[in-house]
Amino acid sequence: MLTIPAPRRYAWVSGAAFLLGGAMILTTTVLVPLRAVGRARYWRPASGLLQNIHVVCRRVFCYPHAEYVYRVPDPHVTQQGIRDTGRVYNGTAITFVDPALHSEADQILILGRYHPGGSVQVFYDPRRPWKAVLERRVPVSQETWWVGGLLCGGGGLILILGLPYNRAVISRWRRWREARNRAA
Repeated sequence: MLTIPAPRRYAWVSGAAFLLGGAMILTTTVLVPLRAVGRARYWRPASGLLQNIHVVCRRVFCYPHAEYVYRVPDPHVTQQGIRDTGRVYNGTAITFVDPALHSEADQILILGRYHPGGSVQVFYDPRRPWKAVLERRVPVSQETWWVGGLLCGGGGLILILGLPYNRAVISRWRRWREARNRAA
């Protein structure tokens, strides 16, 4: 009977763990927000007033934080036949993932683009007008791409390099399953 050394025997477990970890990082930080951007293509623009914009520091990262007010036209007609002027909402989101704007270059660009007291174009969800952003995009840091990519690539490489050992583990598992089925 051939015995496989323990570190090589379960190489596929670590490879799968790295691959899944990278996939989870990329899914939660890139793909989920990108779906929100896809849905936001149909959001309506409204004019707003930027009340304040500053940099907020939380734990490790600092990122820009905006406060703005925007008016959403109300399509309902009152009993007198006069159209309602709309509702006023407050918003704070610049993009769909503001904490990802933690690089100094992103902060300089955002703070240079928006000025307190100035008018801004706000994109709001017509079904939920309290949800709004100033920019319909997802900023993704290079670190996220590197970590997710290296984990996925490393996990895939470990899985590929461990294929000869995986076959031995799989064949042993199949023999064990067949023996168990014969005994039952």
